[in-house]
Order: sequence, then structure tokens, then C-alpha cells
Amino acid sequence: MSRQYRGMRVDPQQAIGTLIGLADKLVLVKAGDSQNRSVLIPDWQPNHQKKNSHVTIKMHCSATRVQSYQLNHHLHCLIGNGSLKSKLFLAELHALTSGLVEDPFTLHTGTEEALTILRSAGVHSFVSFSEAEIEILKRIATLSPARSFYPKHPRLMQVVDWDDRGLSPLVQHLDFSRLVRALFKQASETAFLYKDFIQPPSIDRQHGSLEDREAIRSASFYKAGFGAEWHTIAKDAPYKGARDRDQDSKRANRVSKVAAIFRESPVKLPFHISQDAARTIYAKLSGLPIINPKQAGVPKLSFDSKWVGNVWPHLREAWGGIQKAFEKRNPDDHFLLFSWMVSVAFAMDINESTLSVLLGLMFYPPNRLMAFPQNCGLNLEEGHQVDLVWLRSCIESHYIEFGQSTMLKQVQQLPGEPLRDAFQRTESLFKRQRKEFASSLEKHVHQLWPRAISDPGNVAAGQTYVTVSKAMQAIRARCKSWHNNLLFLQSLEQVSANLRCIILSPTILGPIDRTPPLPAARNVDRYIQINDLFALTNTLEISGRDFVVEPPNIVIQTESSNEACLVSA
Repeated sequence: MSRQYRGMRVDPQQAIGTLIGLADKLVLVKAGDSQNRSVLIPDWQPNHQKKNSHVTIKMHCSATRVQSYQLNHHLHCLIGNGSLKSKLFLAELHALTSGLVEDPFTLHTGTEEALTILRSAGVHSFVSFSEAEIEILKRIATLSPARSFYPKHPRLMQVVDWDDRGLSPLVQHLDFSRLVRALFKQASETAFLYKDFIQPPSIDRQHGSLEDREAIRSASFYKAGFGAEWHTIAKDAPYKGARDRDQDSKRANRVSKVAAIFRESPVKLPFHISQDAARTIYAKLSGLPIINPKQAGVPKLSFDSKWVGNVWPHLREAWGGIQKAFEKRNPDDHFLLFSWMVSVAFAMDINESTLSVLLGLMFYPPNRLMAFPQNCGLNLEEGHQVDLVWLRSCIESHYIEFGQSTMLKQVQQLPGEPLRDAFQRTESLFKRQRKEFASSLEKHVHQLWPRAISDPGNVAAGQTYVTVSKAMQAIRARCKSWHNNLLFLQSLEQVSANLRCIILSPTILGPIDRTPPLPAARNVDRYIQINDLFALTNTLEISGRDFVVEPPNIVIQTESSNEACLVSA
């Protein structure tokens, strides 16, 4: 039995259903009344650290005083001796032992209990604090994480200083520092009333804007009365640059305009054809040989994912077949061509001029007559004009070396000249004359092109320096390719010019935003308050009859007889 606490003894059950993790405490129970329990806690600065997935609180063994708290089973709380220090000490212990699950005894988390104590009138009624009380409040304020900008002036990022001894981030509530700051401010405002007033320190653990932003962000994690009311949309930034809104999608606009062409009669081209459209198409088609439409197979022109991405490699490969498909166009293929054209219109590397040219080739038969060689295709990569670099390289590849030429046998020594010097002099003369012949051959080809290339007049003399027959064979083949490519480019330019004269259709469809409109911003409550629960219940209709009290019936028995009579009061 306890001497200091009369009628109390040590409770065999030391668990109290709250302050879970507090190692240094003693629970007493009144003899004969198991509901009358008290807990004794050493009055010392608590030391917390994480152990076995939970925070453990220990007190220094040299503490000479204890704080006594009675367990109130009706209010589900711990009741101290009424002093401010007792309340603040209990609030600190609740905050340190808090978890994500409510305590079985208090039916609240430790954080909620601590905030309830700090907001209570019993704490705010004190307007002056002792040094011990200020120390407890300072420790409570440090439970809120410190936030500051980094770098300090650009304010691009923030640094958050969390507790490093195991407290969960959800336990480190923002209101701890706010409430302590409010208590210190209240005490400073009434400092002139107290002679021995102790000035509390300033609490500047968080920058104002960072504190407000964190309150809004963390509101969704708390209940009503403990942070849920911080939610607001007043400071939300407008979504001006949303990915699917307020953007002029050129690809989508192209698809809309091309799709509208297929339901018009007569057809009008939707886009203007630029002056360099033909050369742009020619440059894009260069890279792979183009098969003659007469020899090409008809490709399947319908929707395919390959036409949506980078379309030019596929157009280059099937250009001849596309021309053939347009020439043999069947009215039944109208919707297949429609799906193909809108796919090409959505491609990433197509432009509006090329789309108008393709539509013109599809809907205007006179413009399909493009120049193609009779029995071969085109290799646009070889160019459409004389390439002097290639021509010089071709002639040099057919050079005859001095050791294999007829001039080797015509070496003549000058008087007193060594034979070696005579060979070198003759070789230098040979190379100079060979270069002169090559230059004359280049000039001859350049002057005749694009006409038929005949043999040069000095071909007999040139046989000494160049294998003229083989060189002219390669040159004529390349000149023919240049000429065919030139005719193809000229036909493209003619087609573009003809289509450019066709009246353009007006704007068929402007930018269309098919996404549903954003709902109007509503600053609605995202949590449920206790008053809301009562508002949902139906109001009881109480009439005056409910308060009518019937008079009791009194039984009176006389002494003279055993009879009893019933008397109404």
C-alpha cells in the first residue's frame, strides 16, 4: 500500500491504454475499486528514440518529483493537479508517444490529445510562464519541422528539418509551433502587468509562405478540428498550360481540315501550296529509289500506325505505288483513302503544302501525269543537275597510269640528261596533259547537258590518258539519271503551280477543344464535423403533451381496518 497516496497500491496491470511507449511510469489502483487508477510519471525532460518500430520515452533516473495523473474513464482523459506545468508536461508526452492509430483509452491519437490540451482554456488562461514552462513549450514547438528556402533569395527549393530520433512525419504536426507562438505572443502582450515577467523566445521555425503551403498540402491527412479545415483552393494556381487544354494543336487542325475535304463537292484544297513545295517534296523523297508506277504494286492505303509517326520513309518507299493507286482509284475506296489521308495529316513530319499536293493528285486527275522513265525508276539522291565533284571523281577513276600508257615508250633523253630525269620529265608532262584532257571533258559534258552527251572531239588523243569509252558510259548513265530527276522535279513544280491556281477553301474547322470543360472551382468542405453529423438527423417534434405529468396514485390504509382506499393526488 502507498503511504503518500492513501488507499492506493501498485496495479499489476501497468498498461493504461495511452502514453504507449512511456517506459518510466508507475500505475496505482485504489484497493477495491479497479476503475480508480492513477499514473505517476517522473518530472524530467523526456528523452525519446525509436525502438522496435515505436518511439520509446525514458526519464532521467535522478528525478526527485513526479507528476500524478488520474485516469478519468468518463471523459477518457488524464487529469493532473491543475497546474500549467502539469498540463504542458502531459501535452508533450502525448505528442511524443503518438501514433497513427487512436489510443484505446483516450480514443484519440497522441497528437490530437496534445493539441486539445494546448488549445484548452486551462492553458490560455495563464498569461505568464515560468522558466520550466517556457522550456516545455520550446520543446513542444520543435516537434513541428523547420522549413526554410534554399537558396535563401531565389527561393527555388525548401529545406525541411525533420525530427531525427524516430518520430513519424505525420506526428510532427504544424500546429505545435503555431500554438506555442500564439501562447508566447499572448504572454508578451500582457507583460506590462507583471513585475517579474520572463520574456519568452521567438519561434521562427518556418517561413510564413512555406507554412501556409504545407498546411494546405497536409490538410487531407488530418481530421476535423486537427488540420482538415486548412484545405482551401483560394491559393491554387490556374492551369493555363495544361497538356490537353489551351493549345493550338497543328496536327489535330490538319486532320480536321483534311477530313472535311472528303465530304465536299467540288473539292477545294484546304492549305496554300508554297513556292518551294515541289523542291521540299523532292528533297524528302531522296534517299531510296522510286519505283516506276507501271512496275510498282498498289499499296494498301488505309489507316495504319506507320502513317502517324514519321511518314516520309513510308511515302518514299511507296511513292510510285501511291501514284498508281490514285490512277486506279475506285469509288468504293473512298473511306479507305479517307482514313489514310487523315493518318498522313496527323504525321509528325508532314507539312500543309505536301498535304495539298497529295489531295490534288487524288482528286484532280489531270495533275497525276508526272514524268517517269519508261522502264526504270528514279534515284533522286543522285541529284537533278550536273555534279562537278562526281564528274571529276568519275573521270579520275578511269585514269590511265603513266606506266601503262603509250608515252612510256616515247621517252627521249636530252643531251647530257640522265635516263631517270628523262622518265620524270615525261611523266610530269603526261600528268599535265591528262589533267587538261579531264578538264576539257568536264567542260564538254557540262555544256551539252541536259542534251544527249556525245563523245568529245579529241577522244582519240584522250585515249592516251583516260579510258574514254568506259568513262563516257558511266557519265551518260549518270546524266540520264540527272535528266530523269530534273523532269520529275519540273513535273512536280508544274503540278504544284496548277494546284496553286485552284481556289482555296475557307477555314473549315478552327481549333477544337474536345476535352470537357473544367468544373467550376468549389471550395467545399473535405471533412465531416460533429455539427454536420447532428445536422443529418431529423429534428424531433416535441409537443406540450410530452411534458404533461400524470398525478401519482396514493394508497392510504387506515389503522381501524385493513381496507385501503385509492386517492388521487
